[in-house]
Amino acid sequence: FFFFFFQAEDGIRDVERSRGLGDVYKRQALESANKLMEIENIPKRTRIVAYKHLAAICHNMGKYKRAITYCNTGIKLIEKRLQSNNLNIIDLYILLASSCNYQGRYTESLEASSKAFRVIKALQVNNVGTLAACYKLQSEAYINSKQFKNARNSCSSAISFLKSKENQQYTALFYHIKVTAYALEGKYERTLGNCLKGVKAAVAAYGAGSEKTIAARSYLGYGYLLNGEYTSAAKNFERVARIIVENYGEVHPDLIRVYYKLKIIYYFCLLYTSDAADDMQCVDLGGSRNIKKK
Repeated sequence: FFFFFFQAEDGIRDVERSRGLGDVYKRQALESANKLMEIENIPKRTRIVAYKHLAAICHNMGKYKRAITYCNTGIKLIEKRLQSNNLNIIDLYILLASSCNYQGRYTESLEASSKAFRVIKALQVNNVGTLAACYKLQSEAYINSKQFKNARNSCSSAISFLKSKENQQYTALFYHIKVTAYALEGKYERTLGNCLKGVKAAVAAYGAGSEKTIAARSYLGYGYLLNGEYTSAAKNFERVARIIVENYGEVHPDLIRVYYKLKIIYYFCLLYTSDAADDMQCVDLGGSRNIKKK
């Protein structure tokens, strides 16, 4: 076994207590792991774990090319030892898929996530977080490579699995990814239903006033906008604004964004007639773009 400790200004801390102190600790961890790799006759099992940590640190620092190199090296070492049941290979495949996504190497990302799924199935791994990570990376790679139908199918598979585990947190996430796939494909009529399901899952998971639920309701607002339902979009964002004020007060960055969206919606939804412009009488068109006739 080996452990990482980090030197802070107020003393030595372990990994858990060091969270939030930034790239200083990431660099120290990277240096420590590199020095570990220089030790002669280091056990291969320890070397595999070290490659995984190196890949994770490089990924978190945005050094994706180096992360990919460490992932591939660790995977080859496991394969060379014929350790198909080594659980570290799943983490390496997930890190590889994520790093490839950030590099725009979507085909390689999809290949890595597919291999992760095969190992997960072979070893009967049933960890929700691990499977959700694989589905997320797969669906995002499909979206980025414009394979929208495959992205939606991946999300549907994830949602089915997560519902069987009664996990609402990840379920909400995959409804939002599914909405993105429909929107980018131009199938706006399919976005609203999934937005509503995402809001329902977010409320069940986090509560009505949480920031994640607020984000889900904002997605719903976009769904209304995509379908030309401007009045419903305005009512939705007004509700979001009330929730933010009730739970976080009137000074909150999300509130500014919501008010800006409402300003845009009001501009397009409430059109002035030429005769009524001076006295500020306006016509609520409910999403229609036709000027009221005299």
